Amino acid sequence: MTSPTTTLETLLNDCEMAHSTLQCRHFITTRAGGTNYGMYRQALRELSSRTNNLKEEYLVIAEAEVEREEAEFDLAEHVEAYGPVADVADVREGFARRRLVIRVARANAALHSLGHTVKWHECEWREFYGQAMLLRARLGLLPGQALDRERRAALDLHMWERQLENGIAARMLAHEHAIDSNLLELLRSMPEQSARRLMQAVDAPVEFLDRVKARQRVEAPNVDLDTLDAVEPRRLIECP
Repeated sequence: MTSPTTTLETLLNDCEMAHSTLQCRHFITTRAGGTNYGMYRQALRELSSRTNNLKEEYLVIAEAEVEREEAEFDLAEHVEAYGPVADVADVREGFARRRLVIRVARANAALHSLGHTVKWHECEWREFYGQAMLLRARLGLLPGQALDRERRAALDLHMWERQLENGIAARMLAHEHAIDSNLLELLRSMPEQSARRLMQAVDAPVEFLDRVKARQRVEAPNVDLDTLDAVEPRRLIECP
């Protein structure tokens, strides 16, 4: 049997520990959003959770680095006091030496593993950061400009109207009843004017379905990958 030409390290490096670009843009943001505001909202939720996770992971790495430095210091002191392993006459001190070596090795292994994990989490963070910036621009928001309450409310209503329209249209295309109990409950919970307009699907289902089909498809937040690579989350995330 010939020896393998691909190393274990190469195989593990090929292991993608994050969502792919396709998943992030189409199956998370676009699917959940439905409108530019809806996608912006979803991208921000994803960015917020990953920011909090990275903060914690950066602190864990900092702790692991302290542990490694402390273990290396203790090992160096033990070597200075007792000499190389072969010269440690006291059996108990020999055990202590071996434990110190293991502490250093474990700290190095932990840092390597954490670094690999953080690398993938930073990739996801960059993706959703880039999406959020792109979608802000689509909404016409200037850098530093806050989304005021009135406009947020209007965009939120539009997003939910689109979500309900898509739900009704999906049932029509599946040759089911246009409105089931769940959709009806949601419609009744909507503001009166919106609910009345959405109920037109019952009165004129063909026209409603044609309108939804003809609607321009929302464009996924396709961010320039080269631009994302230049973003450094560790520099932007406040972490002690």
